[in-house]
Amino acid sequence: MAEQKRSQSQPSSARGRKRDKLLDFFHIKSHSRSPAPSVGSEGSSHPGTPGTPQTRGRKRNKIFLWSSFGSHPPSPTSESPSSTVLQTQHEQVPENQEGQVRAPFQAADVGSYGPVVFAAQPNTLSPTAVGQVMDNDSQGHAITTGTSGQVLGGENQQEVQDPAQMEATGINAILADAASSLNTETVSPVLDNDHHQAGLSTSAADKVLDPVEYIAPATPGQNESNGESTMSQVRKVFLEGWKGLHQVTELIEPLLEGTPFKTPLVVFNTISKIAETNIDNQDKMQQLFQDMKDYLEMVNEALMQGMRKNRGHGFAKFLVDQTLKLYNMQSQNIIKQVIATATISQHLQDMVAGLDKESQKIQTRLQFYAQTDSRMDKMFREWPVAKNAAYNASVRHDICTPETRMEILSRLGDWISDSSSDSPSIFWIRGMAGMGKSTIAKTICEKYSSRVGDCQLGASFFCSRQSAELRSQQNVIPTIVYQLGKRSDTFWDTLARVDEDAVNDVKRHVSRILFEPWSKKTPKESSRWLIVIDALDELDGSGGSQLVEQLLKGISKTKMDGMKILLTSRPDPTITKICNEELSNGAICKLEDVEKTEVAGDIARYIQQKLALPLDDLLAKFVNKCDGLFIYAATVIREVLNDQGSTVELSNEEKLTELKKHLLEDILSKDSGINALYTIIVDRVLGLKNSERYKNHRKVLGAIICAKEPFRVDDLARLLGEKIPPTGETLVLRVVKALHATVYIREGHIYTYHKSFHDFFEKEFVELYETLLAKQCLDVMLHSLHFNMCNLPSSYLLDSEVPDLQYTVEDKFGNEKGYAVCHGFSHMIQGSGSESGKEEVLRLLREFEQEKILFWIEAMNLLHKRQDCWQQIKDVQQWILKETDNHMQTLSETEKLVKLFTQTPTSLSTPHLYISSLAIELETTRSSAGWGKMFRNIPKVKCRGVSNHGGVMLKIKAAGILTVAFSPDGSKIVSGSHDETVRIWDAVAGQQLAQLDGHTSGVTSVAFSPDGSKIVSGSYDETVRIWDAVAGQQLAKLDGHTDVVNSVAFSPDGSKIVSGSHDETVCIWDAVAGQQLAQLDGHTYVVTSVAFSPDGSKIVSGSYDQTVRIWDAIAGQELAQLDGHTSEVTSVACSPDGSKIVSGSYDRTVRIWDAVAGQQLAQLDGHTDVVDSVAFSPDGSKILSGSYDRTVRIWDAVAGQQLAKLDGHTSGVTSVAFSPDGSKIVSGSDDETVRIWDAVAGQQLAQLDGHASWVNSVAFSPDGSKIVSGSHDETVCIWDAVAGQQLAQLDGHTYVVTSVAFSPDGSKIVSGSYDQTVRIWDAIAGQELAQLDGHTSEVTSVACSPDGSKIVSGSYDRTVRIWDAVAGQQLAKLDGHTSGVTSVAFSPDGSKIVSGSDHETVRIWDAVAGQQLAQLDGHASWVNSVAFSPDGSKIVSGSDDETVRIWDAVAGQQVAQLDGHASLVTSVAFSPDGSKIASGSSDETVRIWDAVAGTQLALFHGHTSGVTSVAFSPDGSKIVSGSYDETVRIWDAVAGQQLAQSYNPSGYTQNHPPIQWHVGPQQWLCLPSFPSEHLMWMPPPLMSSLLPPFCLLSLSRHPCTSVSLDKSFLGPNWTKCYTPSAGDVKMDGQNS
Repeated sequence: MAEQKRSQSQPSSARGRKRDKLLDFFHIKSHSRSPAPSVGSEGSSHPGTPGTPQTRGRKRNKIFLWSSFGSHPPSPTSESPSSTVLQTQHEQVPENQEGQVRAPFQAADVGSYGPVVFAAQPNTLSPTAVGQVMDNDSQGHAITTGTSGQVLGGENQQEVQDPAQMEATGINAILADAASSLNTETVSPVLDNDHHQAGLSTSAADKVLDPVEYIAPATPGQNESNGESTMSQVRKVFLEGWKGLHQVTELIEPLLEGTPFKTPLVVFNTISKIAETNIDNQDKMQQLFQDMKDYLEMVNEALMQGMRKNRGHGFAKFLVDQTLKLYNMQSQNIIKQVIATATISQHLQDMVAGLDKESQKIQTRLQFYAQTDSRMDKMFREWPVAKNAAYNASVRHDICTPETRMEILSRLGDWISDSSSDSPSIFWIRGMAGMGKSTIAKTICEKYSSRVGDCQLGASFFCSRQSAELRSQQNVIPTIVYQLGKRSDTFWDTLARVDEDAVNDVKRHVSRILFEPWSKKTPKESSRWLIVIDALDELDGSGGSQLVEQLLKGISKTKMDGMKILLTSRPDPTITKICNEELSNGAICKLEDVEKTEVAGDIARYIQQKLALPLDDLLAKFVNKCDGLFIYAATVIREVLNDQGSTVELSNEEKLTELKKHLLEDILSKDSGINALYTIIVDRVLGLKNSERYKNHRKVLGAIICAKEPFRVDDLARLLGEKIPPTGETLVLRVVKALHATVYIREGHIYTYHKSFHDFFEKEFVELYETLLAKQCLDVMLHSLHFNMCNLPSSYLLDSEVPDLQYTVEDKFGNEKGYAVCHGFSHMIQGSGSESGKEEVLRLLREFEQEKILFWIEAMNLLHKRQDCWQQIKDVQQWILKETDNHMQTLSETEKLVKLFTQTPTSLSTPHLYISSLAIELETTRSSAGWGKMFRNIPKVKCRGVSNHGGVMLKIKAAGILTVAFSPDGSKIVSGSHDETVRIWDAVAGQQLAQLDGHTSGVTSVAFSPDGSKIVSGSYDETVRIWDAVAGQQLAKLDGHTDVVNSVAFSPDGSKIVSGSHDETVCIWDAVAGQQLAQLDGHTYVVTSVAFSPDGSKIVSGSYDQTVRIWDAIAGQELAQLDGHTSEVTSVACSPDGSKIVSGSYDRTVRIWDAVAGQQLAQLDGHTDVVDSVAFSPDGSKILSGSYDRTVRIWDAVAGQQLAKLDGHTSGVTSVAFSPDGSKIVSGSDDETVRIWDAVAGQQLAQLDGHASWVNSVAFSPDGSKIVSGSHDETVCIWDAVAGQQLAQLDGHTYVVTSVAFSPDGSKIVSGSYDQTVRIWDAIAGQELAQLDGHTSEVTSVACSPDGSKIVSGSYDRTVRIWDAVAGQQLAKLDGHTSGVTSVAFSPDGSKIVSGSDHETVRIWDAVAGQQLAQLDGHASWVNSVAFSPDGSKIVSGSDDETVRIWDAVAGQQVAQLDGHASLVTSVAFSPDGSKIASGSSDETVRIWDAVAGTQLALFHGHTSGVTSVAFSPDGSKIVSGSYDETVRIWDAVAGQQLAQSYNPSGYTQNHPPIQWHVGPQQWLCLPSFPSEHLMWMPPPLMSSLLPPFCLLSLSRHPCTSVSLDKSFLGPNWTKCYTPSAGDVKMDGQNS
């Protein structure tokens, strides 16, 4: 019947669609990060979970009925009560408020007695419970319980039915609070079957106060025939369904405090009962129940799919609030009869509508949070989160033995639970090795892994020197933040506003990604969270002390409500000093100060528990030998109880015998101390010295001790050269087993129990085996590394786009190869003290450099070890400097390659190590490493006048930049500009990250706060503003200045801001409160620049009053005035050590001052205009300056010499700054760009030859080997057409050279000029042979006759003249043009001349007779260029009317008009075969046309100004062009046409069509139609000079870069770029 009613009450189609939509969204989200599972919910998603579709409806209704009054409220003396229902939990027994376990109510067969009511006594704290168990088809049976908790029936009590019998009769109930609430001996009288009250001691008003005691009854009449209680079948069905919604009940439960509902199930029961009471129509009630069930199931499903509970908080609160309102309404109805049933019914409907709205809110939130969670998931995948850092990830540490460490554990418990404001947020446990610090820490973690009171473990990080991920400081806080975010919903949501790049700044991890987000989380949580960081001293280098300092200094600034941090470490001197300074004695526990008797007692209890043997007097001796060290006891126990591999467990007697024998004879006879114990253990393992066994065992032991991360047994065997299984593995296992007291195996990896075992070994031992491992690692890499180790399918793909790449990488490198790749160089460096084997290591290193180092870089990138890769190469370079100089050349080249690859977007696609980075380095570094022979088919890069090293690295286009600054971690740049905005940029990609609007005039100055979380800006609008650097919101507006604010800066601790203004004052502000703290008066003119000293005690300012002043930042007094500048001071800065000040001025000088004495130390001259900005490098060794002379200059801060001059800006430089690591420089300029420069000066490049002004005319030599060009700079240049080098410069003309041409034999060059002359030059010697005078105005065009005997020239004097090319005499003057002649040409047979004119005409002349043969009219503006076809039958002309026209040279008729250019056509030429025409235009393009069809075949972009001249090479394969942009460019005419029409003439050898790329995001070259296909990446210096597709060369004084791409060796064919020799292939071996 229940199933039938459920099937009849499906949701309406509209609601069903809404439900499906929401559930679909939940399923879409199911891939996102799931929260930590809550207690009792582990199986909630398994098949068969109560409430899931698999089991819903399977269980029979097990209903617990409570007696109550009828539907009409009785008078206080009424004697006709009836029954109501309470559904209680039966899956588990919850705890009551006092923490006591609730006793289950056990149902008994009590015959035919009627229901029982336990009356709630007016003066008792808890009501006496009463219940009636009921089955769907059986009569209710009265039962009672007394104070003892026993089950009471009528005259006879019966045993509880067994489970099978209970299931058969449908009985299963739990009496809530039965045990704890029976606090009276009174048992309520029994009501008989006629419901007469036998003695009721409470009123109706009392009853309605607790829904457990009273729920309004159903309408009478249901199932009266068989005496069944009146609960409807509909209600029972839905209660059973609601009962299974475990996730929702967990969501509701925390909200019930202060309500009359003790459990979430009471909430459901209350709703259903009130609905049943007030809705007469069963269908309506069924519909209401179904609607409510739908919404509850939606939320339950969302929670099961991973939705965080706080995102359903509004839904749950609405449900509880509305239920409470219903409950109060029903109570008033019963007592006062003031609320109509219809009103309650309507409220129920409104409640369902409200749940609908709340579920929609959840959906909206989920849509919002889906993007946020996705971003955060990505963020944490990229952050260095350690997988094995949690307390329960390792078996190294036990928890404290029961009844031990009682005092310290109690003290910690008190500290954790103390929520008072004066309770310290950080507690430090210190102690020597082996004293049990980690065991205590793990015990605390274990205890608080479940909530204790309002405290719970939020995160733990157990540092370990054995694991790379557990000894790296950079992993600690990101891991803590991740774990804490998993457990704290509000913290997770706050993390969404964290700058994901903040993780790059390790020095500010604590403040930026932990403390700041924690302090901003809302709402406040009921839980307080514990963070445990163990063994800080095991972090690499000074990582432990740095982290402690961050934590303690940070906690002193930010009160971390709801967070406690427990730290443990050895008494490292630096850590001890910091903690003693920052922590009170009450927040420090020194284990060495614990009473020895207390420690001895704890150790004794530990020994007794571990051994469980009758030790008698041996125990005291054993404890005494431990001398307070738990590790000693643990090691001894593991040593003496070794079973030597037997599977038969020792008896207690045998254990005791072994203990006595080993402990007394072997150990206790030695000197005390853990090192003595380790000596015995190691000597036993190694055996006799100089034996083969000794050598082998020592080698395995040394490898275990020197391991950078735990080895697997088989990996260690292979690494050590024991390659024959199982021999090698057997050896390793034997040694590990013999070392069982100090070493263990977990999950296949070898670990040591305690750091003290590592410390036991002497330096010489460690260095010897570091060297051995270095040699073995190099050997492994030499034999296993090869090209494309993970079979990457295409160079077009980023690594993230390669399916299952992470699994391939794990498979390939999750072994000794991966270990060797990651740690080989570290072993080499750390073994440097050992002479044994060093020569062999150096030999292997030399071989490795020559053959495998590229593949090592490939492997490191695949392993996501980019930063490590670059750092290791630099470390090896430093090491090599100490050992030998033989390797430096290759390592230096490798370091440049690694920097280019790992520090740029290239590393996102591993194939581009070769396709992009190597291709570029081979050109810019001219590598001697022989890499070019191995990779002959990588793209060919050619550079002229540009280097990848030094110079600009990135150019960002932005409106008029006034100021720039780096973020503290160097990942971002902030700029202020004339457009009233502050903008934040990605310092690597150059993308704008945020725009901060608010200022109402130009922004003059910007700066990041020291922690990078804030930005301060000053403006022409007279305000200082503070911004949230992550959210981009304005935090404060500081008013006070009465004129333009010129400069702002944060104090070193970020607490203050200083500003300087046109109002001649310096102001100090509170950076938090935004209040003005002080005003410093003294300057007599505009204050242009201000800065804090590094210690924050002083302020330095510069002014238009030509002075630099130093102020006391606390007292506000002027300390010194520095005079010397002879004009306005524009900028000041302090050196990092505070000893010097640098200033820049309108007097064009940079000056250095002694900050203490106030004297000038140096004057740096060089700038040729105002110096507008100065800065010190982070190490203080360099000074940076920017000037209106458009340059950025780097100076030696000590010697005062100029180190580098950075050219590139096209307008004044307004602001400069160093990056925090000093490797980069940022500059802003009036040219509307922000540029990032390499602070390491590259090689000074020679100035390129080239024209200094417009190129007006170009021509190929007859053999195509040379090009001649004429320019506005009055010179004629001859170029090598292949190499692009200038061969000669011909000087002589005294004005613009307008036209040049080679003689037919190539021996001479003829030129025309605005100086009215035609000149003839020796093309080889470069000497002037003749000057032809005669023209009376500028000569515009010249040409040689086909036989070389004549020259023709045209001029603005409206004449065409013919000259004897040998004698230099004028042969003829052709008159007819009525305006200037712009262009002339001979016909192929030399019989005719064609000319073009400003008068819009083309004319044909008889070259012998000098007569005009025809006039060709048609152009609508000046004719700029004319030419004959090779067969003489056609003429082509170009005009200012933007057209190219083809004419019949015989008939004089126009044959075709070629339209396409968007501006003047300046030059035209026929191809040598006459099939094509080339044209150049002021629209900056060169075009190729089909001379017959008149269609455009190719379009070349690249010139940055109008094209003035074009010509074909003699073979027609190339086109040369000249331009107003001062360049001569050579174009691939065949490739351009082939792309346009698949044209492939014979002789063109490429197998694939040429690639027309374009520049995509992040400086990738991409296909226009496939922007996601990454062809090649180019660095900024090369990108800025990169020639466009099909442009082969640019001949000019400007830098240029060209790249040749061939699809034959790209994309899926990329592996063909590798061209090893036979020896290389054999060496590669493809050993996997």
